[in-house]
Amino acid sequence: MNLTNRPVALAMQNARFETAEGIKLLDELSVTFRTGSLTAIVGHNGSGKSTALKMLAGLNKPSNGAITLNGQDIAEFGAREFAKNVAYLAQDPGDGADYTVEELVTLGRYPWHGPFGRLRDKDRQAIERAIVLTGLEPLRQRAVRTLSGGERQRAWIAVTLAQEAPCLLLDEPISALDLAHQYEILLLLEKLGKQDGLCIIAVLHDINLAARFADHIVALKGGRLVTDATPDELMQPAMLRDIFGMDMLVHPHPTTGHPVALANL
Repeated sequence: MNLTNRPVALAMQNARFETAEGIKLLDELSVTFRTGSLTAIVGHNGSGKSTALKMLAGLNKPSNGAITLNGQDIAEFGAREFAKNVAYLAQDPGDGADYTVEELVTLGRYPWHGPFGRLRDKDRQAIERAIVLTGLEPLRQRAVRTLSGGERQRAWIAVTLAQEAPCLLLDEPISALDLAHQYEILLLLEKLGKQDGLCIIAVLHDINLAARFADHIVALKGGRLVTDATPDELMQPAMLRDIFGMDMLVHPHPTTGHPVALANL
C-alpha cells in the first residue's frame, strides 16, 4: 500500500508557534502524518523539532493554524481521550522517581482506568507486551533510578507502548542508547508501524538512521519546513546541504542499499 493512500492520523495545518515574548519558533507548518508509518523529524539543533512534536502532543498550543487528530482539532479532545490516541515521550522524561520498571510501565495504562481503577486483564497484557517488546523482563523489579541511561530510556519507551495509543510521538528516543539498542528500538518501531498500523513520529539526530528506518522524513530549518519527503528523495547532496548547511556525499549501503550520507570535508 502506497504511503500516500494511508489514512491521515495527525496533521499540522498552517501551524505557527510563538513564545510569550513574540519569538517565532515555528512558521506556518503544514504536514500530514499517516497510519502504518514511521516519520522522522530531522534538522539542526534549534530548528523546531521538539517544538513541533510538542504541538502534535497538545503541549504547545499553536499561535495560528490547527493540529488535527483524525480530522478533528485536538483542542476539542478531553485529556484522557486524547491520551488514548496519542502517546508522547519527552526528550528528558525523568529518573522514574521510586518506581520499579514494572510499576513505571503500568503508568502507561492511566488513560484507560484512571488513578484509582483496578488493572484488568487487558491492562496486564498491554504492560507485559510492552516489557517484552523492549527487552526489560530481567529488569522488571529493578528500581528505575538504578538503571543505566539506556535501560531507563527503554523503560520510558515501554510506558508509551503500554499506553496502546495509535499515535506515538517520541522526542530523541534513542539518544541515550548504545548502537545495538538504537537499532533494536528502531527495528521495533519500524515493525510496530507496519504490523499494528501505528502512526509513529520520532525526532532523530542521525540522518542515516532516519533514512534507514523511516518511511518519511520531515526536515526543519529555522522553524520552517525544508522538505517533507521519502528517504530516497531527501538523501540527495543538494537537499542535505539545504538542511544541514554542509556538503555531503551520498552512497548506497553495501548490504541494504539504503542511502548513506558522509560529510564531504
